Amino acid sequence: RTRAGLAVGFVGIFALTIAAAILIIALNGEHSAKEVTELLPTLVPAETALLGSAVGFYFGTKDR
Repeated sequence: RTRAGLAVGFVGIFALTIAAAILIIALNGEHSAKEVTELLPTLVPAETALLGSAVGFYFGTKDR
């Protein structure tokens, strides 16, 4: 249960980050959009690595 909870939690965090960035860009002016688009290339790879590790661990040890 713990592994599944962590995997789902990390996927949720990743989805929320992307959704928040899209919302900020859509609702705010150009200045905020520029800041968000500069932050995403730093944030997304780190979250993708975390997500990949968590999901890989979950599916790699699911039967054990």
